[in-house]
Amino acid sequence: MQVTLTTDDGTLVHVLAVNENLIAYAEGCASPLAAAPDTLAWLTEDGHPLSNSEIRPDAALKRSQHLGRRISLLGLPAAPILRTPSLTAGFAAVLAQLDYFGQAPQLQAS
Repeated sequence: MQVTLTTDDGTLVHVLAVNENLIAYAEGCASPLAAAPDTLAWLTEDGHPLSNSEIRPDAALKRSQHLGRRISLLGLPAAPILRTPSLTAGFAAVLAQLDYFGQAPQLQAS
């Protein structure tokens, strides 16, 4: 599944998911904004979380029920245990299935 958002400045941000959001990138940027194992989560304008099943297009409507609504994409750094070599290799293999073969960026807590 791919979801495309338009930021306040007009930049398109694409999020690719297979059950969970795996990678987000902005058009014109050389590297992804965030990728698994970091968490990419959806929030409504009033702070309610959305699942991917709520974001994906409704089969009957042929579009998402959230089309045109203001939603946010939140990136959360992964727990250190998810950055072990074996798990990192597993995430890299899943990202490669989405045609991303680079180093996954690591979000930092601020």
